[in-house]
Amino acid sequence: MWVWMLDPQLGIVNVVLTQLTGHNILFFGSGGWAIPAVALISVWKSMGYNAVLIFAGLQTIPPQVYEAGRIDGASEMQMFRRLTIPLLRPILVMVVILTVIGSFQVFDIVQVTTQGGPANASYVLQMYIYNKAFTQFDFGYAATMSLALFVMLLTITYMQMRLARANESDLD
Repeated sequence: MWVWMLDPQLGIVNVVLTQLTGHNILFFGSGGWAIPAVALISVWKSMGYNAVLIFAGLQTIPPQVYEAGRIDGASEMQMFRRLTIPLLRPILVMVVILTVIGSFQVFDIVQVTTQGGPANASYVLQMYIYNKAFTQFDFGYAATMSLALFVMLLTITYMQMRLARANESDLD
């Protein structure tokens, strides 16, 4: 669907851009636009899941917390900043961690839209591992790269959890 929507000739996005600016953009054919287009698709893909997680986290906050905030004279913005965000920290940390891990899983979007092009502008590590394994048949090297990617993601996740104090709750 996104390949069609961002198509330089028939895509709805380029039709609107042509009417507004007089020229279209090669989203998947330009080195400067390939990665932002893939990022946009990736954000769209995960937006619903992240919204459900945040909504579920909001449901866990007791209404008495907001009632106490109103009694203390806090504005809506103050309650959001000082109550909602701190109480949502475990959920927000989980969403950030899942998003970071998901950003390393862009192989499918890149393969379908750009195949790593143009001129390797969107050639991601997962494409490199795939090409090593299934076009050059260097399975050992590809497995080693996959393991290195796993260790890197594990380290990033651990650091995010430590820095964000993910195991602490402000509700207690």
